[in-house]
Amino acid sequence: MKLSAIVFFTALTSVMATPIADGSELETHATCYHKSSCSWFNAGKCEDYCAKKGKKFTFMEDCIFGEKGCCCTK
Repeated sequence: MKLSAIVFFTALTSVMATPIADGSELETHATCYHKSSCSWFNAGKCEDYCAKKGKKFTFMEDCIFGEKGCCCTK
């Protein structure tokens, strides 16, 4: 009983401590411009990919099977 109470309060504390995204962050992630092809090897290469297009890197988008795609500014 004590163990389940400890686990419950630990989980509750971690959920309460999670930051909530503001609207601008959600809007940024809602659209992906100049998306690269999906790959497992895009990590660390998105800045270069977007720079070649004259854009800035914004975020990595999830693809299927754990692959990622680079998203640049508009």
